[in-house]
Amino acid sequence: MVEVYLAFVILIAALGYALAPGLARNTVKLVDEVPVLLDGLSTGDIAAELGGKYGWSEQQEFRFRAFLARHREDIQGLVRGVDRYLSSLAQVLGWLVLIPVLAIFFLRDGDHIADVLMQIFFPRDRRPGIRAVANELHIILTRYIRVQVLLCVLSFVFYAAALLLLRFPHAIALAVLGDCWSSSQRLAG
Repeated sequence: MVEVYLAFVILIAALGYALAPGLARNTVKLVDEVPVLLDGLSTGDIAAELGGKYGWSEQQEFRFRAFLARHREDIQGLVRGVDRYLSSLAQVLGWLVLIPVLAIFFLRDGDHIADVLMQIFFPRDRRPGIRAVANELHIILTRYIRVQVLLCVLSFVFYAAALLLLRFPHAIALAVLGDCWSSSQRLAG
């Protein structure tokens, strides 16, 4: 088990060493650009910028500016939501590291943990029945954990592929955020 844990730590360290500088740089750039973008949305200044970029007429630019003015409160609510979401991102990332480490220990030592708990809480004559239930639970939880990991990987791949295909800036950072959000929604629902 020590070898698996050590390999896991080395893998995380290698990935962190390889990806952290670029990810940190892109994340800081994204975090710096989001308030400017949202401020431009809420004030309507982005209408002139988009109008100039895409050759809109004054009427189109005016309609878009009016649309933004009508939805100013919604946009400001979005700013608060993004701020709240980013503040909880550190907690989510902590859980994303803690849960796999705990899962490795529980999957590896699940039988031993179950035996100790059965010895503490159940009399000797009831242990075979409890052991059968514990084995079934172990199989179900093992499959559940594997499916959750697979869903996380697949949703990240989907987000990353879609955002890269659509040429979004900071596609990988946005894919990580989208994956964290969809994972939290799956666990909450």
